[in-house]
Amino acid sequence: MKRLCILSLSMAFLLMGCNGGKPSGADTGKPVSAGDTLQAAADTAANASTQTVAVKTKEQLAEDVAARVREIYDAVIETYTPDATGADLSKARLDERFCSDDWLAALHAVMEKDEGLDGEIGFFEADYWVMGQDFQDLKAENIKVVSLSPDEGKATATLDWHNCGNVTKVMVSLVFEHDEWKIDELTDRTHGDTGWKADMKAYAK
Repeated sequence: MKRLCILSLSMAFLLMGCNGGKPSGADTGKPVSAGDTLQAAADTAANASTQTVAVKTKEQLAEDVAARVREIYDAVIETYTPDATGADLSKARLDERFCSDDWLAALHAVMEKDEGLDGEIGFFEADYWVMGQDFQDLKAENIKVVSLSPDEGKATATLDWHNCGNVTKVMVSLVFEHDEWKIDELTDRTHGDTGWKADMKAYAK
């Protein structure tokens, strides 16, 4: 009797050993060879190699630039629109958030030069964000990307800027730095072709 139990246990272990050699998930009755395992690994690698990073087209980049210009001018309108506590005229916040390093350097040079003035107006007789001295009923319309050079990180957009019932054609030149599009020049195309940054640099010489 004892011998019969030992024999039964031995057969059970042999059966478990045969089944235990089969990889998890293998079909019953189908042997799995080393070739099957290598083929599965090759298929996995092939699938992984096809998962490449999508590159944006020029049209998609232009849409990004237009959306960025819209974001900037929405922030301008929000900044200059009075609310219950009055208008938040934080030009410095807009400059730091949306302008290029070169623009900020030119602005700093102008401010340094104007520090020595005694009661004089200085360079800024108008505000480049609203394209005027006063502001009311601000709105940006017809934003269009007219040039785009992804390799150089440069773009140009135009828009119609509404302020105090007047419409100004504005050209916005942008550069891609610090992982986002920044304003590098603002030009009032209605009243002249010289940009604000160019005028600031000429003044600060």
